[in-house]
Amino acid sequence: MKFFDYIFYRICKAYKGTSDKSPDTAASAIISIIQIMNICSILMLIELNIQEKTLLNKADGIVIILFILIFNHIRYLYRDNNSYNTLQLRWLNDRQEFKKGVLVLMYILLSIIISLGLAIILGSKKW
Repeated sequence: MKFFDYIFYRICKAYKGTSDKSPDTAASAIISIIQIMNICSILMLIELNIQEKTLLNKADGIVIILFILIFNHIRYLYRDNNSYNTLQLRWLNDRQEFKKGVLVLMYILLSIIISLGLAIILGSKKW
């Protein structure tokens, strides 16, 4: 979870410079969306591998999405040990901030590209 904590911290830090009144809420939502996209990517890879159209029905998908959203919301907004201020103190003197920032950006972009790419492949597949 330390990896996602760092991503949350960096997204929050980026949003602090904007006029957004709740950067922690936005960061929590972005983390949740990325995690949901990663889970969907894994499921799509399994579907491509076993050549079966759906592994989950809509109700299962909604339950998973709600679980991730609620879990991250509670984790980052209602627990002090994962709040932005606590994480800021943890990574205040980070010597590799730029390098880690590039890795975070690459992770986010790759998650989006892979998820959308797999969705396009599965959408065009004749079952």
